[in-house]
Amino acid sequence: MDSQGATDSHSEVIDLDTMELCLGGDYNLNSVQENGCNLIAGSWETSLGYTEASDYSVYRCEGTAGNCSVAGDFSFENVDKDCAGDECVFEDSSVDENTSYYYFISTSGEDNNSTLSPECDGASGICPLGDKTPICPIESTSMSINRTCGSLTVSWPDSSAEGIYRVHKCINSASDKCLNAAYFENHDSIISSDYSCSGGECSLTDNEIIPVNIVNPDSSNYYCYKISAQNEEDEWSDLPDTPICEYSFCYRAPDWQER
Repeated sequence: MDSQGATDSHSEVIDLDTMELCLGGDYNLNSVQENGCNLIAGSWETSLGYTEASDYSVYRCEGTAGNCSVAGDFSFENVDKDCAGDECVFEDSSVDENTSYYYFISTSGEDNNSTLSPECDGASGICPLGDKTPICPIESTSMSINRTCGSLTVSWPDSSAEGIYRVHKCINSASDKCLNAAYFENHDSIISSDYSCSGGECSLTDNEIIPVNIVNPDSSNYYCYKISAQNEEDEWSDLPDTPICEYSFCYRAPDWQER
C-alpha cells in the first residue's frame, strides 16, 4: 500500500498448455441391463480427462449381489466399448442365459472406479450394478415332430433347470395364420400337462389331432407348436418367432388278394 492508500496490483499469466490438470475423479455407472438372453449392455459417464473407450476397463462378476460386492470378486472382461461425448457404453455378449452378472468400470491403469451410481447414493467402493439374463426362447430349429395317424409327438431339448414347460398349440385351417407370431400368441392353447423329460429331451404326444382330409386336403388342419420354459423365479421365457408345424396322415394299405 502506498502513501495514498492504494494497493499494488499483481497479475500472472497462466500457460494453459503446461498447466497440470487434476484428472480422473469419481464418475457414474449409469445402467446395466439385459438385452436378450445372451447380451448385457451398460453405460457410464466419462471421468475427467478419460474420453476414449480404451481408457476404461470393464470388470464382471457372475453370481448374486452378496458375492459380487468387492473388487476381488470381479475379473476383467474384454467387451465391446464405445465412447461419444460424455458417455460410454459396453456390450457383453459372452454371457449365459438365466444368469445374474454384476459390473463395475475402472479407468485403465488407475485405481479410479465408477463409484457414483445413483443406486449407491454416493457411497465409496466399486458400486457394481447388475442384471439377470432371461431364458432363451426354445427355437423351432431345435424341436422335432414325429407324426402318426391321429397324433403328433413334439420333442424339444430339456434346457430349463426347473424342467417346467408350456406347450403352446395353434391350429391352422386352410391357411398359414399360425406362422404369424402375433396371430399365434392370440390364438394358441396350452396343452402341457402330459409332457415328460428324459436324457436331455422332453416330449409330448398330442392326440387331439384330425388327420389330413384325403378328399379335400386344402381344408385339413395344420398343427403348430411353440415351447416356453420357466426358471426358478417363476418367470417364463419368450416364445420364438417361428413355430414348428406338421400334418397328421393316415394311410390305408390296399387289400391283399390271393392269387
